[in-house]
Amino acid sequence: MGAEMPALLRAEEWDVNERLNELGLTRDLLLEIVQACVAARGGCTDNDPPAAGGWDAWRMGTRRAREKLRPLNWDKDETGGLSTVKSDEHEMRIAILNTDDATGLRARAPTNSSKKGVATERAVDLNGELFPDTAPTIDAPCGHPIWYLCVHVSGDDVRAELSFPERFHNGFIAAWIERILLLEPGQWDKISIAAPTDDSGPDLEIEVRRK
Repeated sequence: MGAEMPALLRAEEWDVNERLNELGLTRDLLLEIVQACVAARGGCTDNDPPAAGGWDAWRMGTRRAREKLRPLNWDKDETGGLSTVKSDEHEMRIAILNTDDATGLRARAPTNSSKKGVATERAVDLNGELFPDTAPTIDAPCGHPIWYLCVHVSGDDVRAELSFPERFHNGFIAAWIERILLLEPGQWDKISIAAPTDDSGPDLEIEVRRK
């Protein structure tokens, strides 16, 4: 086996925005999903079970992803036992993933915070057959190729990326094909998100302020 190629890294604003546009996405939309993860984790207290923060972040992030993307012709999907949102047009699925402190770093690549099972392994194995920067049509029982919205939350440190995994080993993602950095270190405090004004749950509004 030859040497593993490093992931294609997209970190510059123009490159991130251009690539997301190709995928039918925007950075602001994905940041709203990240905010749902952060808010859900922040709602946990010391009296919750240890895994509650990660579970709630995944659950509410998945819900928010579906709320935001289904009006844009995406669909909720449970293929292969994975809760995702999928686009037939762009031939992709997106799942929410709690990841470690390498998330959003240019010099290191993240992995999942907790061990995953065979469903994740099958999805990642499918990705490993593909090439980056393509939108292949693939007839497979496990559905469209899967991307992960990787979210790392540690206190006020929030980082995120939308990334395309290549290899899975012993329950953890071990390599990526492509990484699109959404939040690098120190960027979360530059983002202001308005809270809902009533119980009807209107769309969150995100304003990105650059210092």
